[in-house]
Amino acid sequence: MKGQVMNLNEMFPSNYLSKNDFPAPRVLVMTNVTKEEVWRKNGRQTTIVLHLKGSKPMILNKTNAMTIARSYGPDSIAWVGKSIEIYHDPNVMLGRERVGGIRIRILTGSRILPDAGPRVNEANGATPKAVPAPIATSVPARMQTLEQQHGRLLVGFDGALTEENLRAWRRWGKQFPFTNPQQTEAEKRFHDALRRITQTQFPPRQRAQARV
Repeated sequence: MKGQVMNLNEMFPSNYLSKNDFPAPRVLVMTNVTKEEVWRKNGRQTTIVLHLKGSKPMILNKTNAMTIARSYGPDSIAWVGKSIEIYHDPNVMLGRERVGGIRIRILTGSRILPDAGPRVNEANGATPKAVPAPIATSVPARMQTLEQQHGRLLVGFDGALTEENLRAWRRWGKQFPFTNPQQTEAEKRFHDALRRITQTQFPPRQRAQARV
């Protein structure tokens, strides 16, 4: 019988993120930090685990923890809700061997403040209009990949606190030619965020009247 071609990572999937999960960088939101016992080469060990919204968790080594702490402080409670960019660095060393691994970058201003965008003549009594707060990165927006822009959009949806700002992020995303799977994921995240905002802003009796 002819054998089936299988990828080793598919045969033995990991419960934690690895370099194989990052053919391209991804922007993810931190949700929690825990201590867990995991099986390593030297047996069962207690390690620090970083939990991420919509993703498998990652085992957090000291190098990546220090990268986060330099921007967000040493207390992990302050990391919750903040965004990080995770990528595969082929130059990571294990002893004298170059094995590659995952590393973390902090995008300057990566925590999206939903209502921190510019206001239109608010001081003159005009109705303020919320717009997406841009994420400043080391790469100009026009040079970022489609996947990076898609990641920015998802983080914007997750960080929106008002329906007005959520819809502003949706309009911002319309300028990019996202693939069908990216558009589907973005619409799902938009509606998830809309339900969250609706449940927060409206009492139970008014939820049925809220826009969907």
